[in-house]
Amino acid sequence: MTTATDFPTKSALLEAVLVGRLNRMREQAEVLGDAADAGQAFYGFLAHVVADATGKLAIAEALVDAGGEAAERTVQASYDLR
Repeated sequence: MTTATDFPTKSALLEAVLVGRLNRMREQAEVLGDAADAGQAFYGFLAHVVADATGKLAIAEALVDAGGEAAERTVQASYDLR
């Protein structure tokens, strides 16, 4: 169970949320890699990326505004999407 002590700062919480979203996106891409219709899977995933982009950008902006920066966990989660 996650507690308030797991996130000692607002930046830590925002980073955890952003990393979680990036990891879920990577997991979805991995599942879609085995789809029978690769074209449909690709366009469906792309539509999800576009629809979710504003949310991820808002979290990233809030992280910067809270004095946080792209820690290694965030950078690694981004690289894992490649």
